[in-house]
Amino acid sequence: AWPGFMSYDSLLAYEQARYGVGTSLWPPLHTYMFVVSRAVGADTWGVLLFQTFALLFGAALVLHSLVARRLLAWTLWALFAGGLVFFPTLLGSMMAQWRDVPTGGFAVLGLGLWLQAARARAWPLLALAVVAFGLSVGLRYNALVLVAPALILMVWRPFLANAAPLAARTATMTLIVASLGLAWASTQW
Repeated sequence: AWPGFMSYDSLLAYEQARYGVGTSLWPPLHTYMFVVSRAVGADTWGVLLFQTFALLFGAALVLHSLVARRLLAWTLWALFAGGLVFFPTLLGSMMAQWRDVPTGGFAVLGLGLWLQAARARAWPLLALAVVAFGLSVGLRYNALVLVAPALILMVWRPFLANAAPLAARTATMTLIVASLGLAWASTQW
C-alpha cells in the first residue's frame, strides 16, 4: 500500500479496482482512479501523485488569480506547499489515499480554473472548472455542500464580471447539470 497510507475506504477502492465494484456504499470514482493508475503502471503511487498535483496546481491557480505580483503569488504558494510538510496533520492528510484528498484537490482545482476562466473569459476553462467540481462531488456526495456556493455564483456570473446574459447563464447551468449528472451516474453502474 505504499506510498500513501491506505485507509479502509482506500483499501476497499483498491480492492474494487482489482476485482470489480462490489458495493454502492462509497462512490466508485476513487476506484476508477486506482484503475487508471494501475493501467499506466503506477499502482497506488499514481493516485498519490495525481491527488497531490491537483491540490497544489489548484492552489497555484487560485493564488495567481488573486495576487497580482507573481513573486508574492509564488511565495504564498511555496508557504502553502511547505505547510503541507511542516504541519504533521496536513502531511498525514496528503499521504493518505482517502477520497477526501482528491475531493478537496478537485474542489480547489475547480476554483482555480474558474478564476482563470473569469480572467480570460474562456469557456473551455469554465467547462473544465465545472468538470473538476463534478469530479469532487463524484468522489464524495457531501462535496456538493462544499462546491454549491461556487456553482450558484457561476450560474449567476460565469465570468465574475457584470451580470451575465441569459444565454451565458443557461450554458453554465447546462454544464453544471451535466457534470453533476455524470457524478451521480458514476455511482449507478
